[in-house]
Amino acid sequence: MTLRHYELDLCVTDINRTLKLSLVERKAWFSAMVHEKTAKKHASDYHLVMKHLGECCRAPTYVGLHGKHPDKIELILDVSMPDETVHVLVAVVIQLGRNGKYNIASAYCINDDEVSQRVARNSVHKIR
Repeated sequence: MTLRHYELDLCVTDINRTLKLSLVERKAWFSAMVHEKTAKKHASDYHLVMKHLGECCRAPTYVGLHGKHPDKIELILDVSMPDETVHVLVAVVIQLGRNGKYNIASAYCINDDEVSQRVARNSVHKIR
């Protein structure tokens, strides 16, 4: 399976303001390799993630530091569905890649409890 890469707008101003960082304005990069990983490893989430990937990078509901990887941030978008709210998470490496962009490390859905736990331990902050 060969999947394409995407260059996406990233909410750098919101990230810097919320997390007290000083990232430079650059795009996010969703490589073909990470795209393929998302399609395979998170197959049940794939279509929802891909539909909302750009919005999650551009205007997430929550922004936070990754709990286990200090070189990554988490962007979480609440997506209202007819029967529930689902949460798309995009993990982004905060060091610029060789391509001059912020590389997306993974993208998948998490449940309400996972969002609540992140909020309770203050690792993500609601910005919208």
